[in-house]
Amino acid sequence: MTDPQQFEVIDGPTLAARWKVPASWVRKYCTSVDDCIPHLKMGRYTRFLWNSPELAEWLQRRFRGK
Repeated sequence: MTDPQQFEVIDGPTLAARWKVPASWVRKYCTSVDDCIPHLKMGRYTRFLWNSPELAEWLQRRFRGK
């Protein structure tokens, strides 16, 4: 596991804005059982580690190229 102190901790709306998707899309992919977005649960709050290797790898798996 990555050390959370090395990366910026952001919330769902911030992640959605940076990825230019709706916040509802981020919420959906945090609850998907198959392969959810790597996140931290702090009680009722969900946070993400911006620029973490886990988040980058998750996003990379979704790239579709030729």
